[in-house]
Amino acid sequence: MKKNLLNLLLLSFFALSSAFAQSRKITGTVKSSDDGQPLPGVTVKITGTAIGTQTNAAGEYTLTVGGGEKSLTFSYVGYVQQIVSILKSSTINITLVSDAKFINEVVITGYTATSRDKTTGATTKVSAEKINDVPFGSFDQTLQGRVPGLSILAGSGQPGTVANVYIRGATSINGSTTPLYVIDGIPVESSVFSTLNPNDFESVDVLKDASSTSLYGSRGANGVLVITTKKGKAGQTNITYDGQAGFSNRTTAKFTMMNTSEILGLQEYLKIGAGYALSPNNPSYTTGTAANRALIDHRRDSVYNINTKWDDLFFRTGKFQSHQFSASGGSEKTRFYTSLSYYSQDGIAKRSKLDRYNLRLNLDHTAGNFKIGVQSGLGFSNSLFIESEAGVALANPYAAAYLGMPYENPFDANGNIITSSYRGIGVQPFPIYDSRIASNALARIDQTNSKNNQTKATVGFNASYQFFKGFSAKTNAGLDYRETYNESTVYPNTYAGSTSVGNSATNPSPGSYTNSNARNLQLIQTSGLEYLNNFGKHDVYATALVENVYNRYTTFGYTGYGINASELNTPAGITAGTATNGFIPVVSGGKTRAGINSLIAIARDTYDGKYTIQASVRRDGSSQVVSSNQYHNFFSVGGTWNVKKEDFLTNSSFIDVLRVRANYGTTASPFGSYSSNTVNFGYLSLYGTTAYAGTGGIAPSTPGNPDYDWEYTAATDIGVDIAVLKNRLRANIDVYVKNTHNLFVSEGLSYTSGFASLNVNAGKMRNKGIEIALEGDVVHNRDLNVTLFANFAYNDNKITDLGQVSEYASGTSIVRVGLPLGSHYIPQAAGVDPATGNYLYYNKDGSVTPVYNSTTQSVASFGTYFAPYQGGFGLNGRYKEFTVSSLFSYARKFSRFNNQSFFLVNAGNAASYNQEEIVNTIWKKPGDITTVGAYTSTRQFSSQDVQDASFVRFRNLQIGYAIPQSVIGKMKYFKGIKIFAQGENLYTWTKWTGFDPEDSNNIASFEYPAARTFTFGLNISL
Repeated sequence: MKKNLLNLLLLSFFALSSAFAQSRKITGTVKSSDDGQPLPGVTVKITGTAIGTQTNAAGEYTLTVGGGEKSLTFSYVGYVQQIVSILKSSTINITLVSDAKFINEVVITGYTATSRDKTTGATTKVSAEKINDVPFGSFDQTLQGRVPGLSILAGSGQPGTVANVYIRGATSINGSTTPLYVIDGIPVESSVFSTLNPNDFESVDVLKDASSTSLYGSRGANGVLVITTKKGKAGQTNITYDGQAGFSNRTTAKFTMMNTSEILGLQEYLKIGAGYALSPNNPSYTTGTAANRALIDHRRDSVYNINTKWDDLFFRTGKFQSHQFSASGGSEKTRFYTSLSYYSQDGIAKRSKLDRYNLRLNLDHTAGNFKIGVQSGLGFSNSLFIESEAGVALANPYAAAYLGMPYENPFDANGNIITSSYRGIGVQPFPIYDSRIASNALARIDQTNSKNNQTKATVGFNASYQFFKGFSAKTNAGLDYRETYNESTVYPNTYAGSTSVGNSATNPSPGSYTNSNARNLQLIQTSGLEYLNNFGKHDVYATALVENVYNRYTTFGYTGYGINASELNTPAGITAGTATNGFIPVVSGGKTRAGINSLIAIARDTYDGKYTIQASVRRDGSSQVVSSNQYHNFFSVGGTWNVKKEDFLTNSSFIDVLRVRANYGTTASPFGSYSSNTVNFGYLSLYGTTAYAGTGGIAPSTPGNPDYDWEYTAATDIGVDIAVLKNRLRANIDVYVKNTHNLFVSEGLSYTSGFASLNVNAGKMRNKGIEIALEGDVVHNRDLNVTLFANFAYNDNKITDLGQVSEYASGTSIVRVGLPLGSHYIPQAAGVDPATGNYLYYNKDGSVTPVYNSTTQSVASFGTYFAPYQGGFGLNGRYKEFTVSSLFSYARKFSRFNNQSFFLVNAGNAASYNQEEIVNTIWKKPGDITTVGAYTSTRQFSSQDVQDASFVRFRNLQIGYAIPQSVIGKMKYFKGIKIFAQGENLYTWTKWTGFDPEDSNNIASFEYPAARTFTFGLNISL
């Protein structure tokens, strides 16, 4: 018996020894074909089994296999799965090829996460590598040119300024046109992005069609941008550093200003200003004494030797730097991502700056059937602003830099700025002809202070529990909090202080101090049940949710006067106001609360992997709408046909993907208002403070509207996704129609009501268009990849109804049935009469006249300031460790009113304002052919200033180099190092002659110009 037991043990030992002898270790590295970089988190399994591992942060893996195993399977989201034989080698290094981006990527709507082949809507995903490391203070501008149908126009070059964003055209005349922004399932305040860090974003999903936007009901009419922040992946902890530094400068102006000789010569010819006062042809010179003529000669020589370049005094080379440390990793149960960052950008204009500090911590934990996650972000930004930006106000430095006379010396002998109220010593001759526009504006930069401190926090909490297969309960809760502190000071005993309120004979330069605070708190909770299961050929998903959104907004501010010079930039410096000193402070403030309660149901069924149908229903109740219209239902229905999986295409070697999508749905916006996009409770009759005969009181401020309702949008979308030639060529094509009704339009009231007009729900508008996105891998192999991409969007906007009226003027535009929103409405210029030099204008009957009448001559023949054609194109390339990417964006067939040229090409202003060189071609005698009329002919607002603003912009170029892994492997602490350089806003092709054709409004009026930025960066992985 003992002998038999011993033999059994020996046999077992030899069997185990034989098995261990046959097992072996397989090692290797997995890289991406896109950039040649290691891929962390790739799943490596023994083919046909659940035995496997994942690559670490350096893309490395080690896996023990038995003697009978023949291959390994490598899989990673967004890449084509590979099965590789292990029979001939124990070292398997592979390069995963990226899959067509719309085949397997996950589309995130905020309520659902669905693979692309089961999505019925038109959505575009912008990945992290497109928006990370772009030197913009506001993340929305990083999306320009990347998404068809997404219009983003920067309104200012001021660091951190947000852009105007439209998705598939404007859907309102007087209400909000701003999309809804959602971060990790939490709706956040729009147009407040300077304190968000886009380097923490994993992706941005742009929801454009009804199938996806209807999920948001009354908040989805303008489209939705869903932002997903980065999360940790199971595996070795990965620590990274991302840093950049660089500089910004002005782009080249499309116009040239006159120098001293030219402007004085023009003035001399026109017999105005300093040029004529100092002219030897002036009768006062020829009839004066010899001593007087000698003095004028001396003064003229002195002035001609001055040629001040004001733009060099107002602008500078801006500096830029950003630094971020991040760490991510964890186990299969608990994963984390955390980052700490600093961003600093000095604007190209003096005293403009943005400093931002961010902290993020995201945690995810799985315990059996229970999942929990927390996404938290905290940011603080400090912005410095110029006191006045935009407009032709003389305090605007961007206007003063060009309006200022070049023959004016800004400084006296002691270096003090010579303003209108202080001239100092060593001042040039005839001061009565000094406009001092530029000097005054230059002084205000040093004599005022304006800053903005903002704290922003977003916190999301989500949890789910799976009761049994496919059936779960889930909840999502979070907050968006923002507090903005504004402070501005006008210093006393200065030129700027002399223009502040409170001036008197005894207090000629009192100064002022303004402080305001705005707080926004938005809370949301979404809870419900979810079902996801497969049975037979059906893949079914359904969810039922209850959602509550609460918003509270408060403001408070005050302005005090009589500032103590020893206590600047603090309320302690304010002089107490009395009835005699005129320093009564001004106090303002307000608060509002609003909420939305919703019921949501979503269902989707995919049959046999070929046919998907999705439907959603939502019921919203909002406190911002009158009670009779407070609740409304929204719905959508959509379908997808995966044609490629049909028998007649399954074996096609040419077509790899062919999907057809269609959907229809309804949405709305509750933010139509009387004068602003965000006025709450527009249906109420409100009162405000007033004064009569010096006595304070209250009076009606808004008339109220008992029929106040939402603006509703119904949209249809039909789309096709296709990939051919082994996914080398990919395309998305969508056509859509959006009809909006119940638009707020201005309806006249009898003046006996105390109000001139009332905004009522009476208008209708239609947007229809086509969007095309193309992407092609021109070269795609192990060492060289070149991918070209382009997108195109056309949107046809038309107002179809205005209720009781057919049109009404709105500034220099017309709101008219049959025309697009933003149509210019102004008298049409007919040039300059060669015989008389008079400016000519067309009457509506086509006749020409020198008589100007904006009431009878205005016509809408100059297009719209909303660009109907927009898009972008570029390339992504890699050769071994070198990478290059470029991006161009464009907008076509739109025009804007160039109010700048009205002042800079206007001889009537030449006594006070400098002029462009083109004014030298002014009409002087009969027969002159010119566009600049005679000095005696008054320049008027006309189509002469409506210019084609179409542009193509070289938006970004980035070149990078990754240190080879053969070198990195010899370094003890590094897993990856990449260096790169990039340029932003490199060149713009346009006929526009103003600062920048890409602007967020109709009228160009000396806004902060866009900058050209160059940066150098370093990415390190530890």
